[in-house]
Amino acid sequence: MNYDEIAARIVGKCLKECKSLEEFFESEEFNSLIRIIQEHEIIDQEKLRYDFEKIEGLTAENFGKVLESVFHNLSPEVSEEKKTNFPKYYVDYQGIRFHLMLGQGSAYWTTKIS
Repeated sequence: MNYDEIAARIVGKCLKECKSLEEFFESEEFNSLIRIIQEHEIIDQEKLRYDFEKIEGLTAENFGKVLESVFHNLSPEVSEEKKTNFPKYYVDYQGIRFHLMLGQGSAYWTTKIS
């Protein structure tokens, strides 16, 4: 396999993932998950992932999919938090603040907007 073929596969995969996030955004499944998220003051993906918190109908995987879709589709509205050790970003949507922190990986969480 040559470099052009590898590049074409990588670009194709990225385009497919972007399209998937765009189709998921505000879909019936997405809106159902948003309603669950709106019922909670704070949700942390790591707590879901390691079973420190259990929320009926919400897994770490589908929570992450919602967050990725929100950040992808609302990217022009994303703000960066200042004065932090690691880059932190947020975007507000449907009464929820969606947070993303980058370090050795990514951390997602939500907080209800008062």
